[in-house]
Amino acid sequence: MKDQRNGLELSRIGLGCGHMSNVNEAVKSACIAAIHAAFDSGINHLNTADFYGAGRSEMVIADALKGYKRDDYFLSLKFGALKNDLFNRSGDYLLGGDKMTLK
Repeated sequence: MKDQRNGLELSRIGLGCGHMSNVNEAVKSACIAAIHAAFDSGINHLNTADFYGAGRSEMVIADALKGYKRDDYFLSLKFGALKNDLFNRSGDYLLGGDKMTLK
């Protein structure tokens, strides 16, 4: 798949970032290094969700992406899952989920 705005080709393999949510500083550094290594290997697709560690995986990703241009990567987001197997599928939540998850 190619991004129509800038021609960037989506890598065939993405990096799931759910495991990057409940980490201490040493592990956070390793997660950031893993994201950089993925980019160096040609992987340009990261996947996360607002419910991974209550948004903590997104903070790790944000730190890892410092210095990268937004046009260098794809970021897929899942949202709507709450705790205890509850889901919010309202239109307001779905339309605003990307703004909440990309703080």
